[in-house]
Amino acid sequence: MTTAQVQQDNVALVKGGYAAFGAGDMATLTGLYHSDAAFLTVPTNPAQGKHLGRDAIFQYFGFLMESSEGTFKATPIAMAGTDDRVFVLQELSGTRNGRSLQQSSVMVFTIDGGLVREMREFFADGPAVAAFWA
Repeated sequence: MTTAQVQQDNVALVKGGYAAFGAGDMATLTGLYHSDAAFLTVPTNPAQGKHLGRDAIFQYFGFLMESSEGTFKATPIAMAGTDDRVFVLQELSGTRNGRSLQQSSVMVFTIDGGLVREMREFFADGPAVAAFWA
């Protein structure tokens, strides 16, 4: 398989993950992640930081949805793939305790063997995200 094809496949995998997340389709998401995957995000609240293992990542996803009463959304704006990485500019939105979230962030996905091995999140405005989840 060519490098270009691998990059296209990796981007398609991540797009599918965003669609499954948005639909709450945990069965599809389960098939997209290594069991020992990691999600590393800036700790802006007690639930954030390092989530090690698919179960811990999905528990964090549950926290996002429960804490926002199902309003949390991560909408991809642009994606690019190179080698084993996919970079996503995304727009985060939701409401919680009378506050609104409208924030850009970048996700870097590392793909290994056709599955997500790692995600790293970088916020444009970490303090605004922290205030939302406080």
